[in-house]
Amino acid sequence: MRKISILVILVVLIVTSCKDSNIDPSCLNDKINELEDISCEDGVQITLYEFQGQNVYLLELGNCIADGSTEVVDASCRTLGFLGGLAGSNEIDGLDFYENAIFIEVVWEK
Repeated sequence: MRKISILVILVVLIVTSCKDSNIDPSCLNDKINELEDISCEDGVQITLYEFQGQNVYLLELGNCIADGSTEVVDASCRTLGFLGGLAGSNEIDGLDFYENAIFIEVVWEK
């Protein structure tokens, strides 16, 4: 019985660890190359969220850029809008992003 339990747990872990991020790898690599050139060392990252039923990525420029905005892109790296910045906007497509988005994971960090 114990062997079966261990086998079931392993199968569940393997199945749940598989992810389909639906992103064009060359697109994400281009964005990573851009972010690596930023002089900030702290907080530079790409974060995956679910927003309006699709995966979106926040391209965060880091903590050393005062009033820097965060670009929001879809899985094809099309810009959906910007968050923060001088205007302090939190809206994408007329919705408050942070109230309507679900954090999934940090995809990359510097």
